[in-house]
Amino acid sequence: MSAHLSPAVAFLSWMLMTGCTEALQNEPRQTLPPGKTEPDIVKELIDDAEQALQSGKSISVLLSDDKYMPAHAWPRFRHLIRDHAKPGTVTMVTEKEPGEKFLFEGVVKDVQGQPISGALIYLYHTSAKGWYSDKAAHITGNGGDFQHARLFTYLKTDDKGRYSFRSIRPASYPQTDLPQHVHVAISKPGILQELLHTEIQFEDDPMLTAEKRKDSVRHGCVVVKPVKQKDGVFHVQADFKVGR
Repeated sequence: MSAHLSPAVAFLSWMLMTGCTEALQNEPRQTLPPGKTEPDIVKELIDDAEQALQSGKSISVLLSDDKYMPAHAWPRFRHLIRDHAKPGTVTMVTEKEPGEKFLFEGVVKDVQGQPISGALIYLYHTSAKGWYSDKAAHITGNGGDFQHARLFTYLKTDDKGRYSFRSIRPASYPQTDLPQHVHVAISKPGILQELLHTEIQFEDDPMLTAEKRKDSVRHGCVVVKPVKQKDGVFHVQADFKVGR
């Protein structure tokens, strides 16, 4: 795991330490994470999701279905997605999700430059309005956004270390100048602990000034250039190196 805080985590830490919340006073800043007990409707959704996965449906089917949105923040649902992650392109948003459509692709390699097959990748990001929840920008608690973000997925690399997922372009946190970003955590096969925590950022993001880009690269973030295709979908290539 990187010894450095990502720009997003560093910014939130600064906000909490200084109490500087005036900029966010017109938006709901925080919402509570899920409780310990699943409401009946959530329990039924997660039970249904488990049966769907066991019957052979992909995690894309679940994550792209509005029906399961109320379950996204709950640990048991997220564990199901993680445990059924496979190689192949994952769609992690529904058709109704606002925002520019993006296809992210890349390769995960080790420090020797060899592709890592079967690496587990965890991805999450904000919505097109900059919120991690559908109720507020951020989720409280230890690892609130990391553990409960509404837009998330797990996936695995193929035998050539490749991965791909479809989503939307995330927005900056409301009323801040923090660059847009996708959070990325990568584990090698057989290792539960994430060995790399980083971010995908966007070269054409007006928030990503030259100074911020320099700082992002220093912290290990991957800055990508979105390219719009004829179908209107933006493609980006984001490659990662895991290990020291």
